[in-house]
Amino acid sequence: MLNLMYCSTYNITNFIMDDFFHHTCHLPLHWLAGKNVTFPVTLTLHPERPTVADQLRLVQSNWHTKDYRSKGFVVETSADGNTFDQIASGELPNEAAAFHDVALPEDPFVAIRIRFLNTHDAERSAQSCGLRRVELRHGSQLIGTDRWRGEASSQYI
Repeated sequence: MLNLMYCSTYNITNFIMDDFFHHTCHLPLHWLAGKNVTFPVTLTLHPERPTVADQLRLVQSNWHTKDYRSKGFVVETSADGNTFDQIASGELPNEAAAFHDVALPEDPFVAIRIRFLNTHDAERSAQSCGLRRVELRHGSQLIGTDRWRGEASSQYI
């Protein structure tokens, strides 16, 4: 360890701070399930109060290793917080930040759940799933979700 009090007698040309800077600091926020997860994986969102939305947009993860790519999914809503009704299913494209729009019935819900059924990940990779973003709209208005509560059956970061 270099004693900084006597630093004026040394010519410092470089130093390494690898314990302080990580590549993840430059990545956008994601929700990622743990590695080698058992499917289905669920992500459930709870608004502060009953909410009506007519469109859900799921945005594929864009993790730097190209892992954590969700594939098949089912969307369910709940009017009471206990029972869920399936309203849609589909597949996310296997491209970073690609999206899939889902039409929602215009019925109030107190929870919306996405069940991920499988992954685009290659056999020798994370074998997991994730999302870059979830957006809800009613008409042309984006619904703010910053005060919503979320829970996932698996979480990596």
